[in-house]
Amino acid sequence: MRTTATRARRPNLVGLCCAGAMLLTGLATANAESAAELGLEGIWATGGSLVELKQNGETLNMIVIALEEPFDRDGTPLKDVNNPDEARHGDPILGLDLLRKYRFKKGRWQGKIYDPETGKTYDSRMKLNKEGQLEMRGYIGTPLLGKTKKFKPISVCREDMIVMLNNSNITGYCGQ
Repeated sequence: MRTTATRARRPNLVGLCCAGAMLLTGLATANAESAAELGLEGIWATGGSLVELKQNGETLNMIVIALEEPFDRDGTPLKDVNNPDEARHGDPILGLDLLRKYRFKKGRWQGKIYDPETGKTYDSRMKLNKEGQLEMRGYIGTPLLGKTKKFKPISVCREDMIVMLNNSNITGYCGQ
C-alpha cells in the first residue's frame, strides 16, 4: 500500500512528456518565425524619423537612420539628452538602437523599446497589420494601458520620407 507521501515523490511522466513536447514545439515556432519571414525587416517611417528594423541572431534591432530635423538650434546633431544615464547624453540620436531584449516569444516579437524624446523605456510588442504597417505597442505593466504607434513602410515614398532620405544621403529608395 502506497502512502500519499510516496505518490507525491513520483514524477508524473505524462505531464513531463506533454511539457517537453510543448517546449519543443515552441522552440520550433520561434526559429521558424524570423523577422524577415514576417515582413518586419526593412525601413519604416513615423513621426519625423526613419528607422531600420533588422534581425540580429535571436534579437531585433531598430536603428534610427534619418530624422526630418536632425540638428538642434545651434546646428549640432541631436543627442540623447533625455537618457536617464547621464553618461549617454552625448550619444547621437542617429544610429541609436531603440530596442532592448527584443525576442520572438509566445508567437510574437516582444521586448523593450526606448523613447529618446522622454528618456523612458517601455515593454513593447510588434506586428504587421493588414494594411502593411508596422504596429508597435508600448506599455507599462499591461498592454491594455499602452499606446500603439504605426510605422509606414518606406516603399510608400511620402514627401517627408524623401526629405529624410535626402538629408541622410540614403539612396536606393523612392526612385533615388
